[in-house]
Amino acid sequence: MAAVATMQPILSALATMQSSNNASKTQAHAYLERFQKSADAWTSSFTLLQGDSDVQAKLFAATTLKGKIVFDFYQLPRESLPQLRDSILDLLRTYAKGPKPIRTQLCVCLANLAIQMLEWKDVLQTVVSALGSDSDSIACVLEFIHVLPEEVTQGRKINLAEDELQQRTRELLEENAQQVLQLLTQYARSSPTAAQDPILMACLTSWVAEVQVNDVVNSPLMDVIMTAIQADTSFDEAVETLCALFRETRDVDESVATIKTLYPRLAALRPRIQACAEEEDWDTFKGITRVFAEAGEAWVVLIAREPLQFRPLVESVLECCARDKERDALSQTFNFWYELKQYITLERYMEARVQLNDIYSKLVDIMIGHLQFPTSETGNDTDLFDGDREAEDKFREFRHAMGDVLKDCCEVIGVTQCLEKSYVLVEAWVGRNGAQAQQGKVPAWQQLEAPLFSLRAMGRMVPKDEN
Repeated sequence: MAAVATMQPILSALATMQSSNNASKTQAHAYLERFQKSADAWTSSFTLLQGDSDVQAKLFAATTLKGKIVFDFYQLPRESLPQLRDSILDLLRTYAKGPKPIRTQLCVCLANLAIQMLEWKDVLQTVVSALGSDSDSIACVLEFIHVLPEEVTQGRKINLAEDELQQRTRELLEENAQQVLQLLTQYARSSPTAAQDPILMACLTSWVAEVQVNDVVNSPLMDVIMTAIQADTSFDEAVETLCALFRETRDVDESVATIKTLYPRLAALRPRIQACAEEEDWDTFKGITRVFAEAGEAWVVLIAREPLQFRPLVESVLECCARDKERDALSQTFNFWYELKQYITLERYMEARVQLNDIYSKLVDIMIGHLQFPTSETGNDTDLFDGDREAEDKFREFRHAMGDVLKDCCEVIGVTQCLEKSYVLVEAWVGRNGAQAQQGKVPAWQQLEAPLFSLRAMGRMVPKDEN
């Protein structure tokens, strides 16, 4: 009863935060901030988490505990740290089944304690042993594995000397990397459901920078990733994992063997571009587009060096652009086209410029097509976005970004050839619709305005001394 009475001011303040009285909310917020900075918050947080308060109160307690460990660690005597660690592990067992936000906060608490508790050397082994091996406990272990690298790499907010933080980074990440891969492999093999668990992909993504990428690519986990990207439940997370792998191979000279293994895996995804477009599964289409675009960005130097071998990758990115009817995935490719242009317009990569000339030529046609304004769903040509001014502003900004891609194309294939494409489209429109055009009524005007817009964008690439 005494514990409940002690917690009552905190619970009352939390309840007030849900009210509509702004003055009361301001007072409650100030009280809760003072509480979180106090030394009493250590024990009160555990009391709330171990009691029968509502979920919001417990989440507040878990968040408070995290803040205490990160910012107020100095308030604790060193001899109390093992007890704090064991208490958090007990709470994780209690919240193994959720709620997930509380479980996540507790994992973050444990990770930050591990960073600062320098005498705790067998962190991963302790966590795995303490939490057990049933399905609920495994979820806790995986969540801890997921948050640990991020908390370590953000460790500068923690009051540790630079050399201590560097040593702790080695101990927690580098020295645990192989064991983490083994744990993830074991979990992936435990069941078909486990292999498609989004948290498995999230763990891999967070550890990619800490392991040898080749150890992932040449392990059974690579098959798991490629299977996960085929499943709706794990698709988004698998996209993140693949893109993380690509980013780790940007030093192409150091990653030749890894890229040779990854490239065929990537190529196997190309049929999904057409499949997703035909099924109008635009969310998946956007993810697939991102995968190809990020691979292209990571390997752009290799594309410039070996254009014939990597031409299928460039064609895949082009296909993504061509099939993007919703124009929602397109922008993910813009940086790739720019980076590739930067290389192949150099004298040393002239062969690549010749080999990829036709792709940039097709890209001009595709971009001009995407420049077209939409047709109004209500038939009102004066309001093409049906009153959605934000959508209209975004589309206008998007068109200018496409104009930049057209300028990139001009640098690759020449401004004259690009302008000629626009001119041909204008002439074709005049042949089809010129006779019907009249003041205030221009049929299919979007098909005329798009090439005219492209002419203006690419016209800026004409040299000032050009006749």
